[in-house]
Amino acid sequence: LDDTLAWRPEGPVTVRDFLADALATSRVLPPGDWVLNLCENRYSFAVVFAACLLAGKTSLQPASQTNQTLLKLGQDYSGVFYVADGPHDLVGLPRMDYPDLSTMERPLVNDIPGLPGNRLVAILFTSGSTGLPQPHGKTWGKLVLNGRAEAQALGLLNTGTVLVGTVPVQHSYGFESTFLLALHGGCSFWSGKPFYPQDVIDALQAVPRPRRLVTTPYHLSA
Repeated sequence: LDDTLAWRPEGPVTVRDFLADALATSRVLPPGDWVLNLCENRYSFAVVFAACLLAGKTSLQPASQTNQTLLKLGQDYSGVFYVADGPHDLVGLPRMDYPDLSTMERPLVNDIPGLPGNRLVAILFTSGSTGLPQPHGKTWGKLVLNGRAEAQALGLLNTGTVLVGTVPVQHSYGFESTFLLALHGGCSFWSGKPFYPQDVIDALQAVPRPRRLVTTPYHLSA
């Protein structure tokens, strides 16, 4: 509980504080089984994802965030709402603003909650480059195994490595290689999503060693 899970400009966030934020957020989520988590800040995304786990909701994570794609999900998944920490405005879908946790009562956390391994917790979608985007359901147990396996394969398991990602956390690559590596691999993550070279340098300098940059060849070449 006292391990560091995330780093924000204000400093480190422990697992205990993260769970308190997630529990507080879970209590204010709207009704509905399906959630579009559009939070740009990686920590905000993580809090909403965990809040949905605790509230029994399933996160929808499309590869594209165009209005057309998101509204199509609204048609296919009845009752879906979206959570955003930025200027997203999807006409036709109910919105929840990421809550101001500093004004909310946050519970005391004394243990890490468990979840059934066979529970569907997320649906990730292909890009649709070869047709319609295809959904891929992810159970909690599979996400745990994936996160630990990647951490072990990369030699990062329980090393305390800080992950700075330039990739969106909603996409499968960013989801697995920043969020899941921290959640299940003993790493931690930087809350931002730096884009320009100086932003990347500043983010890396804001976190302690050991640290790793999670990015793409396309981004680096640009």
